[in-house]
Amino acid sequence: MEDFSRPRRIPRLNDQRLPERFWRRVRRNPKTRCWEWQGPLTDQGYPVRVHVSGSGENRVVMSPQRWAYTVLIGPINEETLNHDCYVRHCVNPGTGHAHTPMSAADNVREGKARITHCPAGHEYTPENTIMVGSSKNRRGCRTCYNDRSREYWHTTRKATEKAARRAAGYRGGVTEASTCLNGHERNEENTRIRPDGYETCRPCGRAANARFEAKKSGRATPH
Repeated sequence: MEDFSRPRRIPRLNDQRLPERFWRRVRRNPKTRCWEWQGPLTDQGYPVRVHVSGSGENRVVMSPQRWAYTVLIGPINEETLNHDCYVRHCVNPGTGHAHTPMSAADNVREGKARITHCPAGHEYTPENTIMVGSSKNRRGCRTCYNDRSREYWHTTRKATEKAARRAAGYRGGVTEASTCLNGHERNEENTRIRPDGYETCRPCGRAANARFEAKKSGRATPH
């Protein structure tokens, strides 16, 4: 197997080691130096495999980028060619430009590392990145996660709690109900407005905090 860590000769356009039918479907981009494949492409934008040699049962088909690399550079065995130029239909096998042989797993990790922003456009900074999934092995956007949590609160959870309060007899805010569910008078002094606009009972909140502190310290829970 070839030592890919050693410098390789830069492949030349229209190299006679590849047939003319190959070069007829290649166009060099002068700005990027990519050899852009002009033949059919897959739905993902990669060149469709082409006939290389043989016929019948001995017919050999190969993707144009692997064909060019095998002929102009050397064998790649079962490895995957990573597109260093980020152009999926490029078939230029030049070192450091278009293709680098690597395992499929490394190719996936390399592709993920190139993604610097989430689909919503938020950058994957250390502060804005969380690990998600059942195994916590996928990156997630903290900003998007917080947005979804707020949306869930205002649509699903808040609506459920509102239905539960109405089922218990609550019929509105300070101006519509004289007491909270625990019997405290609902007035301006006893009412706290949270940042999300939801009204809460101050005596109930203080009682809940006292129960929490008592449970944390191991004391008897006050009522």
